[in-house]
Amino acid sequence: MRLYIASHEKYALGIIEALNLLIGRSVKITPICAYDKTLPDEKSVEEIFASTVDLSISKNEKIIIFTDLIGGSVTNTAIKYMKRDERVHVIAGFNLSLLLEFILACESGLSVENAIAKSILAGKNGIVYINELY
Repeated sequence: MRLYIASHEKYALGIIEALNLLIGRSVKITPICAYDKTLPDEKSVEEIFASTVDLSISKNEKIIIFTDLIGGSVTNTAIKYMKRDERVHVIAGFNLSLLLEFILACESGLSVENAIAKSILAGKNGIVYINELY
């Protein structure tokens, strides 16, 4: 399985560092930082993906791309990969809870599809308006 985190600016790098801290070791996730201070055109984002996402891997290996914002050019570019290769799974709107749960679920032996479902639930449940609890 190949994991990618695609984001605006360097958000992907920061969240990978946070995952490493929480898990206690380096996780094997490739960041895709599609923006650097300016908003490039769609072609530029596609070039960044093309130079990072490896579709030449084994046909049995799944490719998971987490993106930061549904509807944005980063996610839209990831969707193009999903449409041309059935091994590609795209999960938009990631947060730290979701990513942590996904990695741990996969390590426990869950299938990719079950790990995705479990991690999305954890990501949603991790969003709480704390004022309402007190």
